[in-house]
Amino acid sequence: MKILTIIGVVFIVVFAFSFYMSIKTKSTDISKHQPFQQYVNQTVTLQQEAVLYKELKPFNNNYPYTIIDDMHPLWEYYQRLSISDQKELTKIKTFPAGTKINFQKAVNYANGVSGNSTPLIFGVILDGAKKHKVGYQWGEKSAMRFFDGVKKCWFFHQAVWQQQKDTSFYALPVAKWW
Repeated sequence: MKILTIIGVVFIVVFAFSFYMSIKTKSTDISKHQPFQQYVNQTVTLQQEAVLYKELKPFNNNYPYTIIDDMHPLWEYYQRLSISDQKELTKIKTFPAGTKINFQKAVNYANGVSGNSTPLIFGVILDGAKKHKVGYQWGEKSAMRFFDGVKKCWFFHQAVWQQQKDTSFYALPVAKWW
């Protein structure tokens, strides 16, 4: 009976650990991968106005703010969230063109349930004496290229600091457990 109890407990622990690891959000540093490599540890200038939001549940708790402009694919989504009763997002301030952001790192997050990846670049905006630690969600995976086995399947919309859109495709590593 003791052996069956031990085997049962071990099985439950292994099953719980495996289940947790399969649904846990995974991440990997992409700071050394293009196009992020050219912006990490650099200061960039906003080319147009952008809005700073504070997120209730940010991807990275060390960077609780997000910055977004009206060219971003998620612009309308953020606009609707900011006026909804859910209060998942609070509008803080609008920064004018010419504002500087110093980027510090880039991370690719993968949702454990869906497997969707979300690359973000993180940095700091100085607002007088205040520092806002921000994340900027940047990049989408082309499903057609990905399912065709093309490694360079990531494309990037024109970021608020870019003067023109980069039309290249890039390869990014898959987010990992550890």
